Amino acid sequence: RSGNQACCDQVITVVDREPPDFDCPPDRTIFVDENCEGHIPDLCAEALATASDNCTLPENLVCTQVPPPCTVIRPENDCEQIVPVTVCLTDESGNETCCVVQVTFKDETPPDFDCPPDRTIPVDDETCEGVVPDLCLEVVADDNCTPPDELVCWQDPPAGTVVRPADDCEELVDVTVYVKDKCENTSSCVVQVTFKDDTDPKINPCPPDRIVPLDENCEGKIPDLCPEALAAATDNCTPQDELTCTQ
Repeated sequence: RSGNQACCDQVITVVDREPPDFDCPPDRTIFVDENCEGHIPDLCAEALATASDNCTLPENLVCTQVPPPCTVIRPENDCEQIVPVTVCLTDESGNETCCVVQVTFKDETPPDFDCPPDRTIPVDDETCEGVVPDLCLEVVADDNCTPPDELVCWQDPPAGTVVRPADDCEELVDVTVYVKDKCENTSSCVVQVTFKDDTDPKINPCPPDRIVPLDENCEGKIPDLCPEALAAATDNCTPQDELTCTQ
């Protein structure tokens, strides 16, 4: 009732302690280029696109990432490397939210090489057999990540495979040549190898020269020399009883 009053000053500080919110960019795989290199992408652009804050306007949020965008990465083993990229958003009050994006750098480029040319191989003049050549000796390959001396070449059927033409005359064999880098990336091509009999039959001995007496009409007949020739004939691929004779 007397109207007495006491007063004091109180300072109330309002502090923003809530960090920004954003969708962490997804993990991803980046395939290295012809130099076996890849570049760290700009993940801040993706983070800021989904960012919000209780006090700071989206355009005033600050984004950082480590490693920074455009950092050049070459996989340590020339095949694959996972790089953790830390993305952080900071508001005007210094509140920070971070996440980690796993960026995988990977080589998926197969080796490059010129396919050996198709060819015809005469079969042996006695056995009627041919041998698949070692086509890997002709392969000159390169790769974006694997050194040439570490590339692996093989073929199917393998070198040294013996082939006898199925019809004793000619056979086409498709030889697939493969080249693989140390990341298991593989290139292949097909070389057509034709095995062919180009050896003429042999007549040994040749039927002997002879004298044919003339008859009463002063005429003589050319004898049939083929039976003698066939009896003395041999061939590397065709059985004797399948040889034909003309004269």
